[in-house]
Amino acid sequence: MKTSLLLFCFAAVVAGQSGDYRFAHLTVSKGAARTVSGALRVDDKMPRRGPALLAPGGIELYGTSESPVMVGTSPTAGLFDLWVGVRTGDTAPMLKGNYAGGLLQFHNGKVDGMTSGYLEFTADGEGALSQISMVAHAAYIDDVNRRFTAEAGTYKVAANGTGTLEFPATFGYAAGVKDMLVSAGGEVLVGVPRNPAAGLFVMVRRAPDTSTISWNGVFHIVELTGSNSFEFNPAAANLAGAVGYLKADGGGNAYLSERLHTNAGSVHLLAQNAYLLGFTGAGVLSSRPQPTLINMGITARPMVFAGAQIGAEGELTLEHGLFVGLPVASASPGPAPWVSAMSVTPALGAAAPGGLLTPGLLVSLTGSGLSAKQEVAPGISWPVQFAKLAQPVKLPTELGGVSVTLGGVACPLVMVSEGRVVFQVPPGAKPGAAQLRLITGGKESAPVDVTIARSAPVAASPPAPFKKGEPVTLLVNGLGAETAVQLYVDGQEFKQRQITPYPHWEGFSQVKFAWPADRGNRALPVAVSAGGVFADLLEITPRP
Repeated sequence: MKTSLLLFCFAAVVAGQSGDYRFAHLTVSKGAARTVSGALRVDDKMPRRGPALLAPGGIELYGTSESPVMVGTSPTAGLFDLWVGVRTGDTAPMLKGNYAGGLLQFHNGKVDGMTSGYLEFTADGEGALSQISMVAHAAYIDDVNRRFTAEAGTYKVAANGTGTLEFPATFGYAAGVKDMLVSAGGEVLVGVPRNPAAGLFVMVRRAPDTSTISWNGVFHIVELTGSNSFEFNPAAANLAGAVGYLKADGGGNAYLSERLHTNAGSVHLLAQNAYLLGFTGAGVLSSRPQPTLINMGITARPMVFAGAQIGAEGELTLEHGLFVGLPVASASPGPAPWVSAMSVTPALGAAAPGGLLTPGLLVSLTGSGLSAKQEVAPGISWPVQFAKLAQPVKLPTELGGVSVTLGGVACPLVMVSEGRVVFQVPPGAKPGAAQLRLITGGKESAPVDVTIARSAPVAASPPAPFKKGEPVTLLVNGLGAETAVQLYVDGQEFKQRQITPYPHWEGFSQVKFAWPADRGNRALPVAVSAGGVFADLLEITPRP
């Protein structure tokens, strides 16, 4: 959740689940949105990647043995989607209690008709709804949040958990009949509109007024969002989808590690969030000052949470979104160190494509409880000041009581702290799948599955200033065993360059070239490619 809250293609996590599930699925492209519903058979022998049911490439599934709900996404380029499935049964669940959650829909299926809202209502167990309220905004009207209320609505649930919700015509953007799926016990509601809008809503039954909720543990989170430019222009909405991990500590603090997939590509996002949670399981989650909030409902256990990106009532907001979270079955909220599989990223420069590791790459690993103190390897600083290195760097494999192994091989360590460890992939690491483990104070984190590629270059800005026409030295990390290296300046391959190992640090290379004197002092994009894999662009500016 930016907290508006993908790199796709994560392995599915379906622990001990089997049975029939019904699902509702919202897919959005740049131009249009559509809602799909259907059924899915899941068993314990299901491959780590789901079947290619909704889109090429399969479905990424997330769920636990304790929850009758599954969430997922399809890793299809150019699409942003979210689907939620509930385990079906042959006994009609009872809807009774206070429900809260999020809504995201598209008027006439168009992106410029994007609507989102945070919903609440009370179900009496006999087909009637009351105390219905929603804070919402619609891009096709304006982006000022408005509150809608209604005294009464109705619902029906069949024996197999399918049914309908109907909100009165006075209930703003969410009025009308919606098809609904209900999980076992009536804990979670999932639905889609019947009107011309394409959309999805997810609601959870909140805890009773007398309950006290201590929200803690690690959760999978899946999200679909959109935002407009600062000048109101719904047709130019930026779409995003995200998959990540959220760790809540039970004391009002949360940590998010997430891959955000946008129109322009993918970005790795780390955020320290604060949350406020009421006794009844309604709350807010945000990494930014109020009144811009992520409103959510959360069940008492908690089994699942859901909500919508929404700002304060009556205020301008440019962001829309719907998110769902499920607990990670194997994660422990106890004293063991916690590491996010999506927080393994290059420590220098822009992120390597696909988050790949490569021999010699300097890597940042984030999480919590990683080290009792902050400590940097002898003889260097963090951040590293390469220009001041006069001797070859020798890194320890144990620092501050912390060690990291990759495929059973100890990794050299640069820096350790409570929330971050920087280490280097051993230069002799072999390409292929491997497991990453962190040990601190004798306690070991859950293993993280990673892929070691032959090459995944990361370019860093020049360590020293230069003028036009003067030699420039780029530091490049992550070339691995690749020797075919290309340099591109302002979109054109630049052949007048020299590539040599960096003398003070194994795993780093120097790319030297003369800055084009005819380009003045303006910033130019510079890129390095190795083995057909490009590092992200750098913008470099000569000094006057």
